[in-house]
Amino acid sequence: MLARLWLPLVGTLLLGTSAAAQQTTQAPSAPVEIRLRSINDLLGKADYLAGLIGQQQTFRAFTQQIPLDPQTGLLGVDTRRPIGIYGDLSFDVQEGAAVILLPVAHFETLAGFLQTQLGLQIERRANGILVVQLPPGGPVETLYARLADGYLYVTNRESQLEARNLITAKNFFARNDEAVASLTFRFDRIPAVARRELLAQLDEALRQLQAEALEKTNPAERAGFTLGGKSVISLSRTLIEEVRELHLKLIVDEKRDFVSLDMIVVPNPNSAVAQNFASLGQKTSLAYGVSNIKGVVLRGNLNFALTDDMRKTWDDLIDSLAKEIIDNAPANDRGVAEKIVRSFLPTFKAGVAEAAISMTAPNPRGHYTLLGAVGIKEGKKINAAIAELVNLYVRDTGDTQSVKLNFAQVGQFTLHQIDRSLPPEAEKYFGSRSLWLAVSDDLLVLSAGPDASVLRNALTLKPVAAPALSLDVSLVGLARLANQNVTPQQVNAAVSQIFGPGGPVGKDMLRLSVQGGQNLTMRLSVQGGGIRFLAALMGVGP
Repeated sequence: MLARLWLPLVGTLLLGTSAAAQQTTQAPSAPVEIRLRSINDLLGKADYLAGLIGQQQTFRAFTQQIPLDPQTGLLGVDTRRPIGIYGDLSFDVQEGAAVILLPVAHFETLAGFLQTQLGLQIERRANGILVVQLPPGGPVETLYARLADGYLYVTNRESQLEARNLITAKNFFARNDEAVASLTFRFDRIPAVARRELLAQLDEALRQLQAEALEKTNPAERAGFTLGGKSVISLSRTLIEEVRELHLKLIVDEKRDFVSLDMIVVPNPNSAVAQNFASLGQKTSLAYGVSNIKGVVLRGNLNFALTDDMRKTWDDLIDSLAKEIIDNAPANDRGVAEKIVRSFLPTFKAGVAEAAISMTAPNPRGHYTLLGAVGIKEGKKINAAIAELVNLYVRDTGDTQSVKLNFAQVGQFTLHQIDRSLPPEAEKYFGSRSLWLAVSDDLLVLSAGPDASVLRNALTLKPVAAPALSLDVSLVGLARLANQNVTPQQVNAAVSQIFGPGGPVGKDMLRLSVQGGQNLTMRLSVQGGGIRFLAALMGVGP
């Protein structure tokens, strides 16, 4: 059922009616816009990408077969100017309209290719409109085109070529965002009729969801099902009612040596979503601050809160899970289980996700240190719960040597050490099988590594501004963990080959980030050095 919720919305975004474009008095723009760099630029970016994976010579041999001509371009298409597509919003594919902006270097060459090679018939009308008949049986059987300002405007609806509807190439490409390809959705252009129909479908989906949830006998399963469904419905409603624009951009920057995919969500001014985005941009996090240790090869975080309309469902889920855990505990341990579970309830029911993780580069002996931090509530109760868990462990195993409670104090943090808690194979990577915990009233920190020195230093760090979500990974630093079939010598050889004497620091990063502020900005990026390194490493593997 949840998958069906998105189909009408996607259809609305991709098809379209010309009515929405005709009614607007804004600057020339369309509900859906796609922009591509020129063919020359696209080939240049592809050449760079091929070089990252060691296939540049193969790609250049391929490009030599492309019939590029300085005068007529590629079969009459101008390879020096960008390409564009724009369309409107509607459910009905027959009423939908799209316009392709194709740069033309030599129209006669292009027309000749379409007629002789593709067998298309082109009719030239006195008003300058070209009519192209497509093979029957397809979703569109007739295209209309107009040649103006060096561009061929091609559409499935002749009315789109009228001056009042046409977006000229000059206006369409006026803004250069440096993207190789970009896609823009304007949700505020969804026609009123389509908007009402979408919202009605969401209301019906919510009623179905509630009915299906009642059929589930397990309270925790029922609450989880309801939470997941409401999340999808709420997101869909937010896109329709409170998001103005969504932008997707692919950036390939050979000068700065990185590739990224960006998504920017622009809310309606003064909306609840705009306030949420602004709040995300102002958040700080102690967990993220504690994870800011030196020499890391991995660092990431989560830092956001549930919206008010999701809190009730979330609380129901947590209460159901807590009851299930307590009811399933052995009868003689049920009182202790309830005490332990209830010590964690304030943290879970706060509806706040504040967590961070980091991992250091291997030390001279090849051992990593892994550190994780989680924001908590009423940490003294959690500290007491840890003691209760230790008592149960000692009672059941008779092992009084593995756990050292309260062995140190660092500022507001109480430290505990649990030996032999990790599996034997972990010692190869961390230098020990010990796990260290540090607990304050608002933070729980865990660490695995050769000793507790990194943890002790991290506990002195302060809260810092934090994104809603982030992940930074050094591809070189994690190579030994990522590929068990490559020796350290082979890794070092690949590092020397790709990065030279300067080394890989700051040149091999894979990054994911979600930032709040005026807009919500998401970026997934990878540096060229990291791609080259992985390609080289794959080449030396068995």
